[in-house]
Amino acid sequence: MPAASGLDLELRADLADAFGEKEPATPIPTSAPVARRKPIRQAAADIASSPVRTVAVACRQHTAVTLAVTARGLVRRRATGSQIIEETADWQFPDAVAPWVHVG
Repeated sequence: MPAASGLDLELRADLADAFGEKEPATPIPTSAPVARRKPIRQAAADIASSPVRTVAVACRQHTAVTLAVTARGLVRRRATGSQIIEETADWQFPDAVAPWVHVG
């Protein structure tokens, strides 16, 4: 694996080719002085060690709907989590025959 400085040079060369420049105007990473790094490290440590105040729990609850034609009628079952709700529409005789029904 190439060293980080080697990757920087490769990246700079690729940018130069992409933009048609001889020497790309890309920043070169340098080490920050200790006086500048210390407050950043302290702030990061404070964030990491702060107590958790809120916990969010989320889950997906499976929901299913089934429709069945049975001897007693149409049955619709809805399952939501651990609860099952069943609704039935019983078969009924019509008061009149629909005009589009042909008997015979």
